[in-house]
Amino acid sequence: MDCPTRKNRPREEASVQPVLTVNANMSPTKIYVTMEVNGEPVRCLLDSGCEWSVISADLAPKAKLNPSQCTLFAANKANLDVLGDTVLPFVIDGHAFKADVSVCSKVEDFLLGSDWLGQQGAQWDFAGGTVTLGDKSIKVHHRHRTWICRRIVVATDCIVPA
Repeated sequence: MDCPTRKNRPREEASVQPVLTVNANMSPTKIYVTMEVNGEPVRCLLDSGCEWSVISADLAPKAKLNPSQCTLFAANKANLDVLGDTVLPFVIDGHAFKADVSVCSKVEDFLLGSDWLGQQGAQWDFAGGTVTLGDKSIKVHHRHRTWICRRIVVATDCIVPA
């Protein structure tokens, strides 16, 4: 059926052109710490935009889990499937800490969120590459991954046949 208000325009093929490729390691932001969980080194993202601290189930396989009091969602609104909550002890730069965390199977890292950062009175020195937790100064670093590539593409307008 023809649309009475459709303008007769020539059909075009859709095309996608890469316009920018960025190496993610070029970002100067140092937002990771290396910690020990159960004596094993673990990369941890300090994430002030995350409201609740979360750890991958793979990084806390022996944690005693309690039923979770909340449901967690990723930024894209996907459910994170919380397996349970625990209090997790860990060491950063020789300093002992602990955090209330949710254990999830759908995250790959340890994320210390604004809940924990606030409890520690965190003060971030982005220029100096440190975060102060209470009276302890902790060195922060880039994510240790190389050759991460992100692409941004642009598509031209096209007419999709009915």
